Amino acid sequence: MTVRESGGIQSVQRALTILELLSGSSIPMSVIEIGKKLDINRNTVHSLINTLMMEKYVVKDEVSGKYRVSEKLYALSCSYPSNLPVVRDSDTVMRDLSNRYHLELHFGILSSSNEILIVNKYLPSSEQNTRSGFILPCHASGLGKIILAFSPEEKRRELLEQCPFNKYTKNTITSKDKLLEELEEVRKNNYARDNGEYLDNTYCIAFPIFDSDSCLLATFSLSGSKEQLEKELKKIIPDALQCSKSRV
Repeated sequence: MTVRESGGIQSVQRALTILELLSGSSIPMSVIEIGKKLDINRNTVHSLINTLMMEKYVVKDEVSGKYRVSEKLYALSCSYPSNLPVVRDSDTVMRDLSNRYHLELHFGILSSSNEILIVNKYLPSSEQNTRSGFILPCHASGLGKIILAFSPEEKRRELLEQCPFNKYTKNTITSKDKLLEELEEVRKNNYARDNGEYLDNTYCIAFPIFDSDSCLLATFSLSGSKEQLEKELKKIIPDALQCSKSRV
């Protein structure tokens, strides 16, 4: 490897590190602040920031004169779900299920940062799905309970240790022991319920999607009012369980 190649790789690594730092910051940062945080020479930071601005990955805040990530980075992250095979392969099935029961459908995965991430939202009677970066708490959502119930034991312990058990509604489960009891039922039934535990008067029933080795790939939920779900529940459960196997 030549000196120039080595320097080029280092510049790319530093630019990516700057993007990670800015994307994780709730406020814009100055060149000096970035340099101190990453232990990078001020002139080097300034040069890399200018390059990132030219490519429109970073913008300068008009009020503070400091730097933050741009919408371009968000647009790139939104394209991530469509590149996942499980998302592409399940798209038609998920849309059909949403339309069949006239219920909103959310399709989610566990992100690399251990967050329950909704990547697609399907609205009844719509030809288009909506990409989303919406994050749900693992203890107060049907999608989260599915991921907790069917993740390997080590991953489940890790997720539960990180869970703050915040109370969102009067129905939110805030006890680890009570949640573990419910997860046993989830594994037995192959579906999970959210009884208005995250949002008042919003109920859902969630299901897993496994691969051919019975490993959890993703999860999806149908949501609506309590009356909407209860009315069709006996049809929804076998129908959705069949859909959850459709990729295997």
